[in-house]
Amino acid sequence: MKVKNFEVIEDLTTTQYLLIKSCLATNKQEREAYVREWEEQVLINDIDFSSSRLLPFFYHGNQQKEISTKHDNRIKIIYKHWWLRSQHINHQLKIVIAALAESEIKVIIIKGASIKLHYERPELRPMADFDLMIPSNDLHKAMNVIEKLNFIPETLAKNNINKIKELYLDFNHALSYTHPQNEVNIDLHWRLGSHCSLSITHDLWQHLETYASISYAQKPQLAYEVFLIIIHAVVAKNKDNLTWIIDIAVINETTKTSFWKEAREIAVLEKKEDQFDYGCSILIKLGVFAPTPQEFKIPMAKISTRLNNRSAMNYFQLSHARFINMKYMVNRLYPHDTVIQKLYHMSKYFRYLLSNKRFRQSR
Repeated sequence: MKVKNFEVIEDLTTTQYLLIKSCLATNKQEREAYVREWEEQVLINDIDFSSSRLLPFFYHGNQQKEISTKHDNRIKIIYKHWWLRSQHINHQLKIVIAALAESEIKVIIIKGASIKLHYERPELRPMADFDLMIPSNDLHKAMNVIEKLNFIPETLAKNNINKIKELYLDFNHALSYTHPQNEVNIDLHWRLGSHCSLSITHDLWQHLETYASISYAQKPQLAYEVFLIIIHAVVAKNKDNLTWIIDIAVINETTKTSFWKEAREIAVLEKKEDQFDYGCSILIKLGVFAPTPQEFKIPMAKISTRLNNRSAMNYFQLSHARFINMKYMVNRLYPHDTVIQKLYHMSKYFRYLLSNKRFRQSR
């Protein structure tokens, strides 16, 4: 069987597409066809970060189907890297959770560290970092706990929190930490995601379940987890994140309870059904079960105003792009507010951007 005339979807490269289809294939003949195409085209010593995170799952599936590749020696090294890194990150996760619990701070484990519980083995779902969510009122208390464990916050972000806390919390969702010795990264959330409203964040606190291996930690109920997987993937446009496709496939296979209807209802309440339906359409194209949208459109995205794009814009084009981006962010973060309220939030967002620019220039 030769794989030909396949459609490369979204921002996937040819080798990423072949790798994903190999992971998703349900029979040996189909899987081997994709594997053979992939091994001929991939530059294994220059493999991208997103693909490297899929290799443990890919290799494990190949072993089960008794399929080998000419790159297996290199794949085993990458597998071992992610196994060791996942073990180390999980150890640090338990230390941080224990410290927060000792300080009586409620914590939710979200994203990768939560999703990996659906997998047969935790190393099959590598983590590059881990994400925790705490009540926004406990932010400074949680920051003190984490910093006592020698984690270092992102300097500009902490500066913003100290000087313009209200504005910063309104228009951001997490503070990033890095441990200088062990290089473990933490994203400490007070909002569920970068495009999520405060209302869904508050709702999530009422829809939790116990985290299986850490009794004093909690994780989102499955419908919220699936909603977040899809929305995050669509916003990021697959950047550094191909695992979301396999995450949904694994959840479909291992979960007996129904969750799709509730997950889309969350998207509708959050007014993000455009992003949710678009994400579902990508899954369906790849052969992963998801609800079939009656219709969908590519969701609006922010206009890039990075330095390398500004040279092609005059003053008015750049000003228009920034206005559109402010409107976009406010609509995503405050989907239920009135027009007057959104205009107020836009003025606050403008103040935040100016303050952030001043802090950045003063560094």
